[in-house]
Amino acid sequence: MTYLRSECNDSRRSALSEVFAFKGIYYAVRDCPGLSEGKLHDNGSSCAIGAFWDAQPNATLSNDLIDEVAAVNDSVPYMTKRQRRAHVLRWLRWKLDRLGVQGIRGPR
Repeated sequence: MTYLRSECNDSRRSALSEVFAFKGIYYAVRDCPGLSEGKLHDNGSSCAIGAFWDAQPNATLSNDLIDEVAAVNDSVPYMTKRQRRAHVLRWLRWKLDRLGVQGIRGPR
């Protein structure tokens, strides 16, 4: 079980490659108006992982990946949902850049 999203089932590995999973999370977060904190879904809004599963309901992610994204999502409890979304998108762009994905940040 993940530490930060206890609603999730146990999975030691992702069915998706790390790059594909992070890109999927990036696009799901980009397309939502704001992110909630602490739960997959809360009063009609979702956290970053919840937004991904809203878009890809049958995808499997590893516990470590879920916890990494959830930690960034929950690291700014003082921010509004829109600010949290912007924060997570910045981090996801950085993460994808570190993984060698081109086109998310623009030309290098």
